[in-house]
Parts: sequence; structure tokens; C-alpha cells
Amino acid sequence: MKKSIFTVITFLILVSCAVGAQAEHYPSTTVSALTADLNFNNRKILNVGDLVTRGPIVDVRAYGAAGDGLTDDTIAIQNAVDGADVGAVIYFPKGAYLLSDEIMVTKRLNFQGDGHASQLFQSNTSKSMFVIGSSSISINAMLMRDLYLASAATASDTALLNLTCVHRSRFDNVIMLGGYYGVFLKSSLCNTFVDLKTGNNIRGHFKQTYSSINQCWIYIKKDAMSSATSNANRFYNLLLEGGTNGIYFDGESQGGLSCYGGTIEGLASTGTSIDIYNNQTPIVISGVHFENSDGHKDINITNSCNVLVEGILGKYVLISSGANIKIANSYIGQVEISSGVKGANIENVKYNGSGNGWIRDHAADTEMFNLCSAAGEFVAVAGRKIREGKNIAVNGSLENWAGDDPSPFTVWSGATVEKTGIGLADTNKYAGSFSAKVTGAGKIWTGLNYTLPPFIKGQWITVEAWVYVLSGSASIGLYIDGGATTVRFGGTEATGRWERLVASFNKFTADNSSATLVLCASNNSVVYWDEVKIYVANVPSENIVTFDNGATSPSVAYNYYLTDIFQTANTSPTNITSFSGGYAGQKIIIKFTDTNTTVTNNGNIRTAGPFTSTTDDMITFVFDGMNWCETSRSINMD
Repeated sequence: MKKSIFTVITFLILVSCAVGAQAEHYPSTTVSALTADLNFNNRKILNVGDLVTRGPIVDVRAYGAAGDGLTDDTIAIQNAVDGADVGAVIYFPKGAYLLSDEIMVTKRLNFQGDGHASQLFQSNTSKSMFVIGSSSISINAMLMRDLYLASAATASDTALLNLTCVHRSRFDNVIMLGGYYGVFLKSSLCNTFVDLKTGNNIRGHFKQTYSSINQCWIYIKKDAMSSATSNANRFYNLLLEGGTNGIYFDGESQGGLSCYGGTIEGLASTGTSIDIYNNQTPIVISGVHFENSDGHKDINITNSCNVLVEGILGKYVLISSGANIKIANSYIGQVEISSGVKGANIENVKYNGSGNGWIRDHAADTEMFNLCSAAGEFVAVAGRKIREGKNIAVNGSLENWAGDDPSPFTVWSGATVEKTGIGLADTNKYAGSFSAKVTGAGKIWTGLNYTLPPFIKGQWITVEAWVYVLSGSASIGLYIDGGATTVRFGGTEATGRWERLVASFNKFTADNSSATLVLCASNNSVVYWDEVKIYVANVPSENIVTFDNGATSPSVAYNYYLTDIFQTANTSPTNITSFSGGYAGQKIIIKFTDTNTTVTNNGNIRTAGPFTSTTDDMITFVFDGMNWCETSRSINMD
């Protein structure tokens, strides 16, 4: 096979020279690069056979390009492009090619270099490098690979690759440095970009400082003169570093984009890594690693629907507006959901960071569940859809006041509190008629407090509350074991609107830890709190509460161990006629470890029939608000 390929190549070169065609060149140092197969999804994309069938290989040096980094090679490269047949491969051997104007491409060509060793530089600050296609000329199935493109251009809308109506094409292992845009993709669809990377940490012939001038590495939109939108473009294993923004995608109400794997890092704090705007067709962002400074938005979604973000690592995701947006299986510091968002879903998200993370939700129907703390413990589910946890502080609209305090909360550390209806004109909040206005007392731990039941080691708690910060800031904190351990979450600042704050904690290092929940209005802040809910996890099933010996009306109330599994251990005959405590809808399982207990259909117990225990029998009850009704029993026949 190798022999036949070599024979074909030799034949083409001899025929070409015989008819006086432009010289074609296969440098011995690049044969391996040109013959190497690129495997992606088990498909061979490029090999020598492909090159032969697509047309001759045109070496730009045959047209006079020097590649010495000093000579202006613009005309030589443009002549090579203009003189090549459709489907030809424009080959850039190792060298540094200086440009002073744009290279215009109006037919299907392929561009090949020797990777990092083949470097092109646009010295004109107002010009793109490659201008490929136009609103009147579509180009399909082109290939560009193994090139290092750099530019000093700062003029708006200039780019290293300015692509218009370029479709079903592939760009592979292209390094970008500088330029106003890296890739400017207009009205182009079904293109694939693999190993597209920036050069600010990759040494080259040209100055590395040019990376800082880049405004957006990939800018995607509809061309004003074309009816087509840019959609169904795919990006694999991006490495975007430096500059201001990563990807800006304007879907023009259609769109569609997939971004799999890679890293976007070191961008300006004022920028956004992936900015999605005005898109209605599915978008997938999967497996991307974001590592940027505080204040930088890793993902911003605006006026877009059907977006899936999964498997990412980042600091800040903002959902500004849109619908049907899901963030799943990710490691994120902060998520903010604006009021206009419909049907957002946050699932299996772990908090990324050593400081305070938060979820700020202004929307009405967001679902959040399976959140995870920084240490990796499973934390409580909170949100509009409650799958786990018990609401032990249904505060509602804080209308239940005991003296000066909104029950069950009390004033903490010198704060002042009053019942108020201020701020409820904000339609984004749909709580009750009143809220608690809390004014802090010049310190961090000041506000409203609620004493929690004792916790056991490893247990978690999630707090959900509506908050309106008039001045200063608000946070949710835990004061554990008299202050031996403290943790605060939030730092929400004045926004002029109600928002939902969700905080999850797992800081209990010993059984029977005492804890106080504090709704903080730190340092003289003025904060409105409302609709506070607390969800505490059930502990593993081995933590079974044992009824008191001889108790005929044992308590099944919300207990220290927060479990619904109880057991008997009576040493003498005991008849259980009722249960004390409990809440409507609660289900309990009673395990019998003795043969001395009977349960009678009496008091508030409704059994399916007489019950006298044997060891390891079990019986299940559900509380309807008045009576405990048996739903099942398991009798040990041994």
C-alpha cells in the first residue's frame, strides 16, 4: 500500500513538471505529517489518498513566499490561493509568514501546515487574515489544519478566520494569537472545530503580547446579507486562554451549538467564557473546564431555550432569561437565575470553592435537587420540587409573631426586627403578606436566629429563604456548639428586588452537635426575610430511635436523629395505644426487638387487626393528621 501511494505521488509530480505546471513540493520533513491519519469517532479524515483525489498540493514557497518572518508574503500566498484548482491543498512548510493584507478565499481549498512550526502573522491592525466565503459565495467541505495564526488587528469585526457561508468544513489543530476575533463565523453551519487553541502560552516567532488584544476568540452570528443562521456547529477540546471573551453565540432565534471538553481560562474578569444569546434550538456544553478570575461569567444564557450544561467545572453561571435550561452533574461556585427564566433545573451540582457559594434564584418554578457541599457530602434537596428532607421551620409569611419576634425565630445579637409589608410589590416574589424587616447591630453575627435540634456527625442541612436587601448585605449562617464552629453562606448584596437564597451546610463533626441558624443582617444592614424553610437530611437507617422502655404512647415527633425508623425494647408486657407527636403525611416504621409488645386499635392508632409482636416483626403507619393508619406489616414466622 505504501509503495503504491509513493508511486502515485511520484507520477503526479513528474506529470506536473512535464506540462510546465507550477512546482509542487513534498518536503521530506513533512511527509509523515501529511500521511498521518487523524482519527476522530473512528473516521479517517485525511491521508495521502485524500490529498491526491482532492487536487495537487501547492507549496506557497513555489509562488515566492519566503517564510522568514521579515518578507511580506501576502501577494505570494494570494497568488497560490488564486492559482490553485478547486480542492487543492495549500501547503505552508515550516516558517514564519508575514502578511499585510487579507487572504481572500472564494473556492473550496484545503490548508495544511506543519503545526506550531508553520506560523502566519497579520501585521495590518485593520485587516483580517483569512476571509473565506461571502454572503454570495458558499464554500463546503474545506479543511484547515496544523497552522499557527497570529494578528495585530484591533479593528472591530476583523478576525484570524473570517468565515461567511462556510459549511460542513473542518478546522483542526489551529493555534490563534491576537486579532479582534479569533474565528468570526457568520451564517455558517455544520462545521467542526477540533483542538482549536490560543497561543498566549505557546511560544512562537511573533510576540506573545498580542493575546491580550483579542476581544472574543470565537464569535458566531448571522450575516446581515444572508438568510441563513449559524447553526449546528461543533467544538471539541477547545483550549482558550487570555483575551476578554471565549465564545459569543447569537442564534438569531435558531442556532444550535455543541461544545465538548477542553478548557477556557485566564480571561478578563469583565468577560464571559461562553455567552449564549437568542437561541431556540438545542445547545450542549459538556465537560468544559473554566478557570477564570472572580467576577468573570463562565456561562451567560440570555433569551435562549433548550440549553444543557453538564459535567463542567466553573465559578459562576448566570441564566439571564430563557426556558428549559438544565445544569447537571457539575462543580460550580455560584449559580444565579433571573426572574424571567422558566423551567430551569439544577441537579447533582457540587459547590466548587473554599469560600461561600450560593444559588440565587429569582424565578418562580426552578427545580433544584441533589446539591452537594464542598467537602463532597450529599446535601439537602431544596427548591420548588422537594424530594427529600423535612421542613422543620415552615415560616410562611412570618405572620406568626410572639411579642417582638417572628415565630419561630428570635432576635439575635442586638438586631432589631419589625413586621412589614414593604417591598412586596415586587411581583417576582410570591410569598405572604408580611415579611420581617431586620436591621443589624454593627457586627457580622446579628439578625434572626432559630435553634435547631441536635445533629449527628456527617448530617447536612439546607436553608431556603426569600430575601430583599435594602442596604448592606445578607447571609445565612450556622453557629455550631456555642461558636466553636461557624460558617456563613451568601453575602447577597442590595439588588432592589426579592430573590431566593439557598444555602447548604455539612459542618457537624460530632454527634449531638448543637446549632443555631442565623439569618444575618451584618454590619447595620437592612434586610427583609420571608418564607424561610429548613431541610434536614435523614441519617442512615442504622440510626434507629428506640422507644422508652414501657412507653404506651411513645413519641414519633421530629427527633434528634431525624429518622422515621423506631424500635421497641420492652422488658415487660407493654400495650401501645397511641403515638405522640408527628406531622400529617409522616410515615413511620416500627421494628419489634422483643416479644412483650402489643399494638391496640385504640387512641390515635388504627391497625388492620390485632398485633402481638415477635422478634424482628415490622409494622408501618402513616399519619393523616388525626390518626396513625397501618399500611403494612411483616411478620417473622421463625
